[in-house]
Amino acid sequence: VMYAIHHTVTIFAYSYSLITHRLGGVLVQGLLFEMPVVFVLRRELAVATEPSPAWLHNEDLVNIHWLVTYAAFLVGRGCSSVLWLLSVIPGYGADRLQDLLHVEDLIAYHTFAVFFTSLNCRVFILLMCWHGQDAEKARSRNQVSPGEAPSIAKATSDRTQ
Repeated sequence: VMYAIHHTVTIFAYSYSLITHRLGGVLVQGLLFEMPVVFVLRRELAVATEPSPAWLHNEDLVNIHWLVTYAAFLVGRGCSSVLWLLSVIPGYGADRLQDLLHVEDLIAYHTFAVFFTSLNCRVFILLMCWHGQDAEKARSRNQVSPGEAPSIAKATSDRTQ
């Protein structure tokens, strides 16, 4: 449901901007919003692939993947939320917005900002959950029973055959 709501609001935001020819900077931030999606899709494909890629069996590589994902999230999504917070500071951001935007643009701007900042919080929690799941699976895959080869070596040898 949240996925559908997110994309409905996004369509509305782009439509509003294209029709009014205003808030174009917000749309550029919307494009940057997609930066972490590349890494989330990499993870989803890895989880769905059988056998899964070797990086998903190694806790260090899993953590590197998630650090890069968090960095893309911070740059792509965090900056827009920080800019919005700066724009509501009385005496600076709020005054400049009043000078630059019409009332209906201010309403749209703040509505989009609240919605997408809230979405960021929810998505970040989801990313942390997936990170935890991936790291736990990598740890459990690498636990070696007596007389059994480590799973990453086994996965690698399965692929070469």
